[in-house]
Amino acid sequence: MGKYDPLHDHLLACNEPVLQMRFTDIERLLGDDLPASARRHPAWWANETVEAHIHARAWLGRRVPNPQCRPQRRHGRVHLGWWNPVTDADAPLGASIRIFLAGGIADGVWVVEKSNWTGKALMAPRTRYRDLRSRSDLDGPGVYLLSGPTESGVPALRIYIGETDDLPGRLDSHNKTKDFWNRVIVFTSKDDNLNKAHIRYLEARLIALAKAANRSELENGNVGSLPPLSEPDTAEAEAFLREMLLIYPVLGLLSFQKAEELPSSSVRLFLRGKDTIAQGTETSEGFVVYAGALGRTVAVPSIHAYGTQIRQAMIEKGVFAVEGKHLRLTEDYVFSSPSNAAMVLQGRTSNGRVEWKAEDGRTLKEIQTEAAGVDEPVGLR
Repeated sequence: MGKYDPLHDHLLACNEPVLQMRFTDIERLLGDDLPASARRHPAWWANETVEAHIHARAWLGRRVPNPQCRPQRRHGRVHLGWWNPVTDADAPLGASIRIFLAGGIADGVWVVEKSNWTGKALMAPRTRYRDLRSRSDLDGPGVYLLSGPTESGVPALRIYIGETDDLPGRLDSHNKTKDFWNRVIVFTSKDDNLNKAHIRYLEARLIALAKAANRSELENGNVGSLPPLSEPDTAEAEAFLREMLLIYPVLGLLSFQKAEELPSSSVRLFLRGKDTIAQGTETSEGFVVYAGALGRTVAVPSIHAYGTQIRQAMIEKGVFAVEGKHLRLTEDYVFSSPSNAAMVLQGRTSNGRVEWKAEDGRTLKEIQTEAAGVDEPVGLR
């Protein structure tokens, strides 16, 4: 067996497209030290199998059809991954989204358009409703969403989803009769391709997605039923919906994606403490703690007041089930930060970056520092 065969076999057994390994991890795998040039010179990791780089066969792979690898040496680690040209070609392309501040101010009316799309979004705070109301963009059918804070803070946002072919009239009515909202987002079509059946379909789909995701408190009393659409019309409506779901998060609205579907930006992390055991991960939208996590029923007196409020609200909403000395999380839940997650579960003030740890014992703080590719200054550990 060659010196680098264990690395080759390890890569073949790995299902991840990119594997991050520290030099010490590789040396432990090989049972031997890497040469000094591996740490000093990126060229050592080049995809060449000439005599001086015979070790590259470990990642080029003798038993994988036409494999290629793009290793990146960076800050004491190497990133090794198989490159599949078909997968790369099928990866989503970038998209251009243009946001126009209609009044020249950040808290005014926003007009949002996407390249190669016939739709348009408009967003405005309630304080600028008159400016939105005066726009000709509202002449025609559309789908709208009203949002505002909840009273309990769990979840943080309350939303109402609606459709109408008379946007000015319907929004005027909500402005008079609905108190909770402080922002409105409207989607319309620039070429008048949206009809009543389309917007009814979009409303029903959005309500169903919001209800399934359970990320926001849904103000709608009834879940709309999907109208009968032809196959081409359904395809068009779904294509329009796909663009809406891309734009909503750009506008800060995160109500339609389930917590378990959020792409993780870190390894699975664990929290263990008195009467507490939980698993979670970082995502772009917050810190997700997985269903089944156990927390303490009784909080310490020194816990922040908002920690007590969140815990109580989660119990009242059924997100926490009280089971003896434990609070059991009934669903995957997105917290605003790892520290808030740790505080709510442990019933005390917590530094989540230190208390959440990977299976190998590394803290979230250490993982974040490694991922950033910087060395933490002495004294800040």
